[in-house]
Amino acid sequence: MRILLHSYHRRSKADFRATPLARCLAERGHNVTVMCIADHGRLGIRDHREDGVRFVEVPDLFTGKLRSSWDPWDALHRAVCLVRERFDVVHLFETRPAVIHPSQLNLWLSNAVLVTDWSDWWGRGGLIEHQRPAWYRKLFGGFETYYEERFRCGAQATTVISHALKHRAMGLGIPEETITWIPNGVSVQGVQVVPPQTHRARFGLPLDAFILCDSAHDVTMGIELTFRTVARLVAHRRRVLFMMTGRGQRDLEALAARHGVAAHFRHFGFVPQADLSELLSCADVYAIPYIDNLANRGRWPGRVGNYLPLGRPIVSNPVGEMTGLVRGHGVGVLVDETPQAMAEAIQRLMDDPAEAHTLGQRARRLAENELTWARMTDRLEHAYAGALARAPRPRSGSSCASVAAAAIKKASHRDTLQSCK
Repeated sequence: MRILLHSYHRRSKADFRATPLARCLAERGHNVTVMCIADHGRLGIRDHREDGVRFVEVPDLFTGKLRSSWDPWDALHRAVCLVRERFDVVHLFETRPAVIHPSQLNLWLSNAVLVTDWSDWWGRGGLIEHQRPAWYRKLFGGFETYYEERFRCGAQATTVISHALKHRAMGLGIPEETITWIPNGVSVQGVQVVPPQTHRARFGLPLDAFILCDSAHDVTMGIELTFRTVARLVAHRRRVLFMMTGRGQRDLEALAARHGVAAHFRHFGFVPQADLSELLSCADVYAIPYIDNLANRGRWPGRVGNYLPLGRPIVSNPVGEMTGLVRGHGVGVLVDETPQAMAEAIQRLMDDPAEAHTLGQRARRLAENELTWARMTDRLEHAYAGALARAPRPRSGSSCASVAAAAIKKASHRDTLQSCK
């Protein structure tokens, strides 16, 4: 099957969802193209192959958060490429202008089915209210919601990263039977479960400290809760250290100082993927502050993909997908959104290493079984099969029909993720 995974992301951020799915699809014999924005390029198109997947990286004139498929220059380059291409499935990873409009041109010219992916609650009180500056909200707020919702009802299938987005899609009139829940998968390849002290010397971390970690990439909603929690822990246990990675190092160091825990805080900035697992393995517990808002209900906590393979417990809050993930699989502790409740849960794990070990073992098993990218690709193939079966016009040739029938038969006998709906 010829499949286009059409991403609004830059190349490096496509690695969080579109790229691992593309690699699994390619391993199963599909002809897969990922179209995305080049990380830095503003001129020319880069067309190359990696791990059996064709990547088409298009230029974009914008910078920062605007480099996310709003640019007409970006859209023009995608359209020039897609006017010559033919696919069986066109899967849009969000429906931003530079993604949806060139795809409409391709769909008009070809016989492909349309699938849309919904991976964050962007507008209508979502991430735009919490992770974007005021100027961005004023300039793009209406456009964000319009493009987030306007084009989804025309798809033959919809994939969603959270149950909240599934219900939002149904509220738009999308039939439930055409929606497939596909959370982000996890890879354990090359990741070993080791004692927390194993790599601490390499990163200059104390061997005798209890280390709490929050490896936020660029979403730091609720981080104030974590700092207040750390302040409570430090008041009782001086050998507590809180470490972070990702964006906003200076601001977060200033926040640590305001909470009086600067001496107990280390921020490593962006860490190369080759080193990230070893750094994160230095932690005893992972904290994910998950305050109750639309943005958190609608998204999947991407950082768990780094945490689960390392076999450590997670402390978080019962909001959105965290409820089914942590409580449903017993990989950590969920508590109220208060510093006292968070601190007490972490303290309990500090005082009961056996419980922490058991929770960590469950986390690793979850990473090795139900949450693998292969399992997520099983769900994706089934979604494609359904889309092909629902296509309003006959498919060209017989290969797609046979693929659809085989995928439906295979998926009907496969275990699915257990979730708390």
